[in-house]
Amino acid sequence: MKFLRVSHRWVGLVLALPMLLQAISGCFLVLTPVWEDIRPVPAVADGVAKPASAILAAAAMPGLIPTRYQPPEAHAPATIDMGVQGQRGGQLQVLVDPVSLAVLATRQTSAVYRWVHLLHEHLLMPGYSGRSIIGCCGIGLFLLGLSGVVLWWPAAGLPRRWVAAITVRKKARGARLQRELHGAAGFWFSAMLVIMSASGVTLAFPQTAREVLGLPVQGSPGPGAASAQRGEGRGPRDAGPRGAVHEDLDMDAVLARAAQAVPGAQIVDVRLPNQPGRPVLIRMERDGALAGSPPVVVTIDPVGGNVISLQDPRTQPMGAVLLAWLRALHFGEAFGFPWRVLVFLTGLALPTLAVTGVTLWLLRRRNRLRLQSQRQVAIHGAAE
Repeated sequence: MKFLRVSHRWVGLVLALPMLLQAISGCFLVLTPVWEDIRPVPAVADGVAKPASAILAAAAMPGLIPTRYQPPEAHAPATIDMGVQGQRGGQLQVLVDPVSLAVLATRQTSAVYRWVHLLHEHLLMPGYSGRSIIGCCGIGLFLLGLSGVVLWWPAAGLPRRWVAAITVRKKARGARLQRELHGAAGFWFSAMLVIMSASGVTLAFPQTAREVLGLPVQGSPGPGAASAQRGEGRGPRDAGPRGAVHEDLDMDAVLARAAQAVPGAQIVDVRLPNQPGRPVLIRMERDGALAGSPPVVVTIDPVGGNVISLQDPRTQPMGAVLLAWLRALHFGEAFGFPWRVLVFLTGLALPTLAVTGVTLWLLRRRNRLRLQSQRQVAIHGAAE
């Protein structure tokens, strides 16, 4: 138990700062969709919606290409994210009336949001190194959650110990207050911390996660390997033509092909390629599906209109379904708004654990140094 306690303490100290950064940035990111949902939506005209190709043409802007298309819902505009070819993410969001094709509003994509997203995902480090560090921190947080439960577990058969272990007394002060805050926060959010850290590790090391679960990985031979690549949004760079990114894109045909591949499902999100040769990723929801459950993902060749892969949770292997659920859980999409609130509260619990853990270590170190100083004074006094 002593080894577990010391390991828990030092892993927590090493991860204190990364935990703070991940918690603050994660809280910001998980609340952003809520803010977007409560913003006022411009009114649209009555009538029949125009085809998607016409809506995209109405949103066209010099120097930008559409990178994301969200079909219009009832009495709501279509949303198109515009970005620079070859660059990740959008620079501008355009709201288009699907009936009159009028541009109702344009919204500049927040530079703060992009910065926070890169911080949370890559620690602002380009390439794979930043994500690897985040993944290693996730492994450490996962181990902290498990070891913390073992260290926290009160003595069996003593109800008072259980009550004291999950609450913070009003009269608690100093080290006792820090210890009770640390233990209570760890108890109430230990399960969520394990879920969020495990899901974050699978996102940081997607190919390793697929290999562990027995799924095809990038570059592996055999059927399904190409689907695995494109299913993670990492289609081969050398596929397709080398011309303009949307030169041969027939948006209406692509959406019709997706609807044909998954009858009865509703298209909710379309990710358009930002480089030549990349596929179109279409997210679809079946009627009656659980709120926030993993969607059906159809990947289509933008040139030929052929279906490259079809990822349906109802027919995929259990490992692929598990990865899809972990992704939805980590992004706060699963089970609707209540889960998003729970993810946000977990983000607030992380700084509490980090700050109280570091404070406890500092107080313990101060008390140990003070005790050593008193002993030395006593020894010198006795010698004299």
